[in-house]
Formats: sequence, structure tokens, C-alpha cells
Amino acid sequence: METLARSARTIATILRDGSIVHLRPADVGDEDAVVGLLRSLSIHSRAMRFATTAVHLPSAARAAVEQSGVIAFAPDGRCVGHTWYVRTTEHRAEVALVIADSHQRRGLGTILLRKLAEVAASRGVDVLEGYVLSDNVRMTDLLRDCGIPLRARPDREGLRFELEVSRP
Repeated sequence: METLARSARTIATILRDGSIVHLRPADVGDEDAVVGLLRSLSIHSRAMRFATTAVHLPSAARAAVEQSGVIAFAPDGRCVGHTWYVRTTEHRAEVALVIADSHQRRGLGTILLRKLAEVAASRGVDVLEGYVLSDNVRMTDLLRDCGIPLRARPDREGLRFELEVSRP
């Protein structure tokens, strides 16, 4: 639980199934927690997140925690979700999201994405953008149903999307 308690801004949140997760801003000290999350992913989930299974997980975790993000922990202290963005221009940023297999389809992705949108908007980001493989139906559904205005352009291999985040 040491990783969980790092911030006084931790918020307990109830998921669709009644389970609880703890959310807080992510920071560079979360690298090991995110490595654990990435290592816990099934091959399928890893391929959906990275578009390959050949990824150096410690490097991916390090790059992720160096960005603005929101992280989720189960009550037992395991990292079960992380979302972050990387600015691409002054008012645009690329978004990434990863949810533990055990916590998919429980509403955590939507909660994390909405929290990240709030953070991004408060820091001058107007659009969160990204790319989803066409096989990644769960992420496509999440984007469509998250409640954030969505523009999407399909191509042969996937979907380019933009989420219009509103400033507070």
C-alpha cells in the first residue's frame, strides 16, 4: 500500500460491480507499480495496448509515469489501471490507457479516461487523440460510451480518434 498512500489526493471510487479502487495522480515513483500492471496483462491485452507483444515493459512503464496521468490501485495495493497523456502540440495530447485484465468491463477505463480529461483540460489541452487497432473492440466501445465528445476516422487497421475535452 506504500504506492497508494503517496498522495493525499487519493479518491476511493466504486466500480460498476461494487468493487472499490483508489485513484490518484500518477508520478515517477509509480514505475514499479506500472511494470507490475503491464506484466499482469494477458498476451491479448498487451497486443491491444501496444499493437505488439514485443515491448520492453520497464521502458514502457518508465515513459508512461514521466507524463501527466491518473493511476488506480485495488484495495490490496496492486496497480489495476493507468492512463496518461503526452502533449503533441500546445492544445493537443496523445492519450494512452491500460487496465488490468481482472478489472476490464467494470467501468474503470471510463472513470480513468474522464479523470484524465479533467486534468488535461485544466492544463490547456483541448483534444486527446490516439489510435486504436480495429480488433480492440473493448477500447472502441469505451471511447464511444465514455461521455466525452468523440470524432473518429477509421482506416484499414484501426481507428484514429479525438476526444474533445472541455475546460473547467
